[in-house]
Amino acid sequence: MYKRLNEYSSETLSTDCGENADQINHKDALRLMKEYGGMSFNHGLLRITTVTDSIKWKLNVKSFTENLDDDFDVFAFDWLGRIFSVIAEDEIIQLDSATGDILEIPYGIDHFFEQGLYEDENDL
Repeated sequence: MYKRLNEYSSETLSTDCGENADQINHKDALRLMKEYGGMSFNHGLLRITTVTDSIKWKLNVKSFTENLDDDFDVFAFDWLGRIFSVIAEDEIIQLDSATGDILEIPYGIDHFFEQGLYEDENDL
């Protein structure tokens, strides 16, 4: 599905699609979790959440920020503790778990994994 993402991992594992898949609001996030959930990429730089972990992360995020509606799905986190969530079809946010800062990323999951992560790898 995500050709460039596949280049950064040799990991294969069974993913948890879970009984909770109906709690994921965005189909692109669910598709990503079904395919890559639980896998880490580029030697641990980024990890995709499973469906079950996404729901747990969402509860954690809601505990430290009140600035988000309930219609977001956590789909990944990185080695610095930043949390990546999709909030709309073409919008991702990056949450800094240390400061609570929110950075808007103006494109969707497909673009994020096929281009956004690679435009400037030093940003990660």
